[in-house]
Amino acid sequence: MMERGLESPLSFFLTVTVMKPSTTVSISADKAVVYSNDPVVLTVKEKNDGDVSLTSPYVMLDSAKLQKTSPEYFGGDTNDDVILDSG
Repeated sequence: MMERGLESPLSFFLTVTVMKPSTTVSISADKAVVYSNDPVVLTVKEKNDGDVSLTSPYVMLDSAKLQKTSPEYFGGDTNDDVILDSG
């Protein structure tokens, strides 16, 4: 039987990996000057500059007059698994 106060202290080490998700969004237009009712093509790029893959990322532009077209992937999600890899 062990007497109270004689127990050895319990200690342990734990490694914790802190994930840092982050994205950068840039928008560019195909024209520098436009006039009323001129069409403009916007290019929206989202880069995953964090350290973890992002599942189902999206960018929302808030305008009722924008006509969406099918997105083209220039990198990140080239295999259409809806995961934007970091880097």
